[in-house]
Order: sequence, then C-alpha cells, then structure tokens
Amino acid sequence: MQHEKPDAQWVEDNFWKWLSHAVTLTYNLDKKQPSDAADVTAFISFISDLILRPMAETHAARDQLTLIEKVNQHLYENATQDCFLESCAQCATIYLQLREENRLTINYSAQDQALNYLQDIWREQFSAVNS
Repeated sequence: MQHEKPDAQWVEDNFWKWLSHAVTLTYNLDKKQPSDAADVTAFISFISDLILRPMAETHAARDQLTLIEKVNQHLYENATQDCFLESCAQCATIYLQLREENRLTINYSAQDQALNYLQDIWREQFSAVNS
C-alpha cells in the first residue's frame, strides 16, 4: 500500500526533532519516566511508516524499503532500549539516504544536534551495560 508522500521541506524541518524525541523516550525507559516501550515503538513506527516509507516508495528505493521493514520487524520482536536506539540510528541513516538536498533548506545544526544526542545516549547506554 502506497502512502501519500509528505512535503519534503516539512519533513526536513521536523525529522531531527522527531528523532530526538524518539531517543528521549528511549532514554526515559531506563529512568522510570512515564514513557514505556509501547510509546517508543509507536513513535519510531510513525517515523518509519508515515515519513520514510512514502519517501522510499516515491524514489522506488527498494533497498530502503527493505531496511524500513527490518526496522519495524526489529522493533516488534525486541522491545529493548538497545533495539530502540539501533532503530533510531537506522531511521536517521535511511532518511539521509532519501533526503533530496538540492531542493531543501537543510538544517545542519538540528541534524548535528540530533545525531550527537543519539550518540551520547548510545554511549551512555553501552557504558552502563559494560560497567
């Protein structure tokens, strides 16, 4: 089923906020905050299904569509912090591959902040596990 492709500039203006929000929900799982695994799964699924999938369908990007399916499958099979962080990283990678830079005003500052935030939480998560 094909989904309507959202406006590319609107996606660019919001994608890094959504990614940071998904990372925050994941981080808060460990901090006993009100978010739970279902919230994280739903939010990452929103990014992959309603944002990335239509972009990939428009580009006929079969490799990215396969990756999106793997992200969703991984989310539902392994509802853990590690899985959620991996899924966020995969969504960012897929988005960067699909993004049409030549027609967008790219917010590199938001992109860098979101990716650095993901890396920081990832490092914190794995240093806690390895301690």
